[in-house]
Amino acid sequence: MISIAFYSLRPLVLIPVILSNMGTTSYGIWAQILATSMLLSPLISLRLNNVLTRYLSGTEDGRHLSGAFLMATFVVIVSVGVIFFTGILMGEPLAWLIYGNSEYTRFLWPAIAYSGSCALFLVAGAYLNTIQRQVQFAVYRSVLVLGDCLIIFAFARIMDISDCTYALSAWQVALSIVILGGMVAQHGLAKPSLAGMPGLWPFLFSLLASHFLSFAAGNANRFVLVNLMGLENLAAFQVALQIATVVGLVGALNQHILIPSLAGHWNRNEKEAIHSLVRLALLLLVLFGLPCMAFVVQVGPIAIGLLTRKSINADSSLLLILSAGVFLKTVFQTMTYSYHLTRQIWQVLIPVGISSIINIALPFVLVPSLGLRGAAVAYLASMSLLVLATYRHSALVFGTGPDWKQTYKAFIMAVAIYLALWPIRSLGMGALAILFLSSCVAGALWITGFLAFKFIPLSDLKQWIKQQLRFTLGSPVLDQFTTPSADHDLRHAGKR
Repeated sequence: MISIAFYSLRPLVLIPVILSNMGTTSYGIWAQILATSMLLSPLISLRLNNVLTRYLSGTEDGRHLSGAFLMATFVVIVSVGVIFFTGILMGEPLAWLIYGNSEYTRFLWPAIAYSGSCALFLVAGAYLNTIQRQVQFAVYRSVLVLGDCLIIFAFARIMDISDCTYALSAWQVALSIVILGGMVAQHGLAKPSLAGMPGLWPFLFSLLASHFLSFAAGNANRFVLVNLMGLENLAAFQVALQIATVVGLVGALNQHILIPSLAGHWNRNEKEAIHSLVRLALLLLVLFGLPCMAFVVQVGPIAIGLLTRKSINADSSLLLILSAGVFLKTVFQTMTYSYHLTRQIWQVLIPVGISSIINIALPFVLVPSLGLRGAAVAYLASMSLLVLATYRHSALVFGTGPDWKQTYKAFIMAVAIYLALWPIRSLGMGALAILFLSSCVAGALWITGFLAFKFIPLSDLKQWIKQQLRFTLGSPVLDQFTTPSADHDLRHAGKR
């Protein structure tokens, strides 16, 4: 869990370094490089990282694993070549689309390089997740983040953002080679193959279509924003979004630990374990997400001023809209996995397509009058539609949905935190002192609410902590959740 938080908070650490050494425009370019990699890296890997985890989780055939992931590696290499030549042929239009300026063609190449390295690391990480070695993957991911931060800290003053991105790409490729080399050493150099996976290609193409539309639903507004308001305003939007992303930290936990384990339970037809895990995932989202939203809205502007040395300003209304959108996105990501398990991704394409249209069209209407808040409103509207459209299918497949009673309690905690932090901002203290005092007050109120509302009984909480410690020390991932006693604990978590 520490590794996931470390990985998710990496962009916040890099904000002051890039802004102070390279400027606001360079940070806007970096934000678009990250967004481009989010779009391209799953396309470069053809989402085989998700497909292979879905099909091969729990398998004991090492040669089959090796052959499948070597084929995925080969696909990444070929795809990078195809995208590179596409950049040569369509450089200026792509630069205009991504950076809002056709003269920024030279920044396409670091974006492509970084996307390719991310795709390779996705494949390597999927191998470790497939063989139930999430702890080992967490270690590699932590090493990756540490290396990224060291590279930026070391070279930000002597390199431009392009050269730093190339260095980050090389580091990510090196770690991926180490992971895949370990796979070959353990299972042998098998013939690259994707055989033995019925229904693979329809599932894969539906995943690709879903990814493209989901990306548009969550990120198309930034491409409209950069063309309407420029890179500097995009940088301000990105910094505010990174602060709001703190709300989704528990969603990252679900994506990297709870959700991948569902494939193994599904393949073994362990429906009771799936029900328990999803119920826990949704409980964690509201228990942490809603109070965290209140915290971000109150102290977010102060944190942004501190990180950017007041070169970028963002008000509470922008942070409220963005944090609400991030919260709904984490809910959607958890719920939409029901379509992955049943291989019915095509059913979600229509609502995702409508959401993507909203996130593309609405900024053209709202940004000229509302500025950054217009792009944020488009994002929130898009995420709201996705949650509403996928709720019923998720509840049918998982056998559970959000616990509205617990959601109401978490909302009360959020309101209490928001009201308690309001007067702290006007005490006249320094930014660090306000952040520290606000964190202490919010933490105390959260603990009080957690115990008073009895989200999870103390006996169950102690059991859950012991399970997490066993997981951290390297026990088989979430095997403890499939034991009868643990299933009982999880089924009753949040009901009392």
